[in-house]
This record gives sequence, C-alpha cells and structure tokens, in this order.
Amino acid sequence: MFREIGKVGRIGISQTFREPRLYLAWCLWGLSVGPQMNSLREVSAAAGYAVHPYVLPFFFQNIFMVVLMAMGALMVFCDVPGVTENSYYQIVRCGRRVWFWGQMVRMLLVGFLYTAGVALLPLLYLLGHLEWKAGWGKILGSLAQMSVVGGVESHFRASYRIIASFSSGEAMVLVCLILYLNVLLIGSLTLFGNILISKSMGAVLGAAMAFLPYLTIRLSDLNLAYYIAPLAWLDLGLFQPFMGSGMPTLPYVFAVLIGGNLLCIMAAYFGIMKKDMVLQNYH
Repeated sequence: MFREIGKVGRIGISQTFREPRLYLAWCLWGLSVGPQMNSLREVSAAAGYAVHPYVLPFFFQNIFMVVLMAMGALMVFCDVPGVTENSYYQIVRCGRRVWFWGQMVRMLLVGFLYTAGVALLPLLYLLGHLEWKAGWGKILGSLAQMSVVGGVESHFRASYRIIASFSSGEAMVLVCLILYLNVLLIGSLTLFGNILISKSMGAVLGAAMAFLPYLTIRLSDLNLAYYIAPLAWLDLGLFQPFMGSGMPTLPYVFAVLIGGNLLCIMAAYFGIMKKDMVLQNYH
C-alpha cells in the first residue's frame, strides 16, 4: 500500500513540475522581495560588511508580504486534490484511499518546495555579499538597532524585537516551521472546500485565510484577532514577553496549525470516501 501511495505521489509531483503555477508563485515572491534585498545589498556594500543569510523572519513584519506569500501558496494549491483525466485510471487501479493519500504526499512535498523557495530566493539578491556564519552579523544587527533610534534609510527593516529575543538559528527554525505549516494549512483548507463544498469554494476559503491577518490591523485593540489569524504568527515579534500575556504562545500556534491541518485533511478524506462518484464534480 505504501509503495502505491508513494507512486501516486511521485506522479503528482511530476505533474506539478509540468505546470507553471509553482514557478509563477516563486517568481511573484522573488520579484516582490527585490526592492528590500537590493536596499540591503547597497547597505552591505556601503558599510563594507557581508550580510548573514538570516533575513527571512524580517519579511513577515509586513502584512502585505505575508498576504503575498499566502496568495502564492493558494496559486500552487488551488486545484487540490489534483484531479486529472489520468486520476480516474489511478483510482480504478489502486482505489480512492491510496489515491487520496498519494495526493497528500504530493501536497506535503510541494508545500516544502514552495517554502524552500520563499526562504532561499531572497538570498540570490545578496550573492557576493553573503557570509555564512552563525549570528545575526553586523549589518542585520545595526539595522535592527537603527530601526529603534532611526538614522538609516533602507527599504529593508530588521526588527530589534526579534534580534533581541531569538538567536539567528532559533528565529530561522521557528519561522520556517510556522511558514511550512501555514502553507500546508492553506492547501488543507483548499482541499476541504474543494471536496466537501465545491471546487470553487476551496480557493475562496484559502483566500479568506490569506487576508485574515488584516484583522490584526483593523482590530488591533483586540488580542483575539491574533488568535484567529494563523498567518499573523509569522511575525516572531508577537512572541516576546513585552508584547503582553494576552498574545498567542508558541505552543498554541503549533497546536492550532498542526490540528487544523489534520482536521481539514481527515474531513476531506472521509468526505471523498463516503460520497458516491464525488470525483465527477471536478471534471
């Protein structure tokens, strides 16, 4: 069974590589971070110091960048569970159960690839100005301090709250895990809508999740907004002691993200197993 699931997953991955959506999502993100990274490169050149590669946590202080990343993930996952003409042959041959879990393997791997692209593409702008060492480094550390007192003109904003509270390794591990789980949650929520409601509703639910972080602006006086906007948790500055005890904690964040993914996937699984000829709704 596991071999068949893996085979279905590999077929799905090859299909993903033949389609343009993943590449377009990467391009969208890569172009969007360009102004910030070019500015950081200029600061590095002027100061004469290389930049350490731990820049990802700082992008998600900007809600626009959070939403942009989420819309890229939605572009990648808008058609899950990926029903094609070839899918009917696979389902007849191996059964719905094997086919469904094969699609979940595909979703896990594609989500990882998209997350890796989001993390690594900004570094392409810094080639020649990168220094692969532990620690935040002089450039990011100085920009973080200047963000408090002012004095440096740069499109790139480093957060002193993050640098003061996390090591570079801790921040990168946390933000990559939260990013990956959020990307998967967009895929799982889209899967849930596509199977249990209608194919178009998956994208609607995914888009609704993508724009939830704006509640943290509109309802900034209510900490409740931060509890229901998973993408807002990409800003590691929320998890600092001086933000107040009413903010989400990291255990809460991981429990909700993991639990949300499992609930959506299991609901979609039981939905696709119970409904007769449910796959015809996609064709």
